[in-house]
Amino acid sequence: MDVTIKPTYRCNFACSYCCIHQFGRSPLPELSADDAIRVLERVCERDPSCEKVRGGGGGGEPLVLGRDYFEHVFEWQDSQNRVFDNAVFTNLTLMDDDLAELFAEHDAHIYTSLDTTFPEHDVQRGGRCA
Repeated sequence: MDVTIKPTYRCNFACSYCCIHQFGRSPLPELSADDAIRVLERVCERDPSCEKVRGGGGGGEPLVLGRDYFEHVFEWQDSQNRVFDNAVFTNLTLMDDDLAELFAEHDAHIYTSLDTTFPEHDVQRGGRCA
């Protein structure tokens, strides 16, 4: 089963092509870690025989939520009798060694995008890539 969760629309960038900024940076309330877990519980309830849940997270920039957010979700996943295949879509600027180790411990895939070559990339990303 596949699920995509966008826990926040906050972002530390101001990309020229991003539709989020049309709504004023963060148009919706953030999804707490407990709410994200409730979503995953409902997904699991829909198909109790499902042994693997593939999940992706994006937004906004999900890493603005911090390590504790992901640690809480991963701890819940570890308590379940199924496999969770996690992916995070990030601009990587908030990734540090501690967070990278947490994602590695939970075999989470980390995805990012490069729009073009520097300096054009930096222009599209709002001048924050230097």
